[in-house]
Amino acid sequence: MIETKCQKCEKVFKVFPARLRRGMAKFCRRECYLLSRLVNGKTTYVAVHLWLHKKYGKATRCENPNCKKISKKFEYSQLKGRPCDKDIKNFWQLCKSCHSYYDIKEDTLKKLSESHKNQKAWHKGKKNVYSKKLLKHWSLVRRGLKISEASKNREVSEIMFK
Repeated sequence: MIETKCQKCEKVFKVFPARLRRGMAKFCRRECYLLSRLVNGKTTYVAVHLWLHKKYGKATRCENPNCKKISKKFEYSQLKGRPCDKDIKNFWQLCKSCHSYYDIKEDTLKKLSESHKNQKAWHKGKKNVYSKKLLKHWSLVRRGLKISEASKNREVSEIMFK
């Protein structure tokens, strides 16, 4: 066992070398670990989320009334303007898509909408983007033929190997 120093209380304690290599031997006891999560007397974002999961379990639903029910994964999200304290009233449960949309800042949203304002999809307004022969080749491949067998089809091979 190797002696190392606690990052919080600077007490010397013994630890297995493998734990030291993995970076898991930073604190001598659990209290020191929990105290390290405090920054200027306040709990950190990570510590509060760990507390939420321990006290209330995983998020199970989306509380957003405008949710499109796309995602099946749920997370706790801090309400805007509320402090990051150990209080469930400062958080709400959101699905992953609602959470990412909720956390995007308004200026970022404006930049995104302005950058895509005048862009068109590359195929918009075009007819027959892909040739009939190429579409036939893809349909043969989709049906289970190998690409080499689909290419042996006379019509397809003319366009594929010119």
